[in-house]
Amino acid sequence: MITRFALKNYGPISAVDWENLGPINLVIGRNGTGKTTILKAMYSAIRTVEGFRRGDDDTPINELLSTKLRGVFQPDKLGDLVATGAKERLSCVLEMTGENTDSVDYLNYSFGPSTIRSLKAEHKGGKREANSIFLPAKEVLSIQKIILKNELLDRLMGFDDTYLDLAR
Repeated sequence: MITRFALKNYGPISAVDWENLGPINLVIGRNGTGKTTILKAMYSAIRTVEGFRRGDDDTPINELLSTKLRGVFQPDKLGDLVATGAKERLSCVLEMTGENTDSVDYLNYSFGPSTIRSLKAEHKGGKREANSIFLPAKEVLSIQKIILKNELLDRLMGFDDTYLDLAR
């Protein structure tokens, strides 16, 4: 479970530091205030930790994270994620209870506005089960008709029930 998540100078987010998160947390705010940025940053960090040292893959954590951030946010360069006009670097801290709940896993990274691909990341923890997903409602709803037609009429491709329930 996530126990702490902190962002600084991350897109529209000047600073957020959440501690003692519960199993279910609600993120509320006006349009354009960074709710999706927070969730995508969290997802990118968690999926990086889940993918680290997976099987025979010995890709360094900073390379995995860079690839994930570019895939999720699709910036021209990583530095584009830094808040416009920020005087300090973008930073992210993710802390989670370990798989056995006796330990704490964490990922900490930062980079500046001139960063293209390379970033510095610090990670502590073991292997984690890869099971995190990001399901943004507006994207699912934009293909609602495709999901409903596929699942209810054509039965060509298997969307899981989370997609179908949301589309309904």
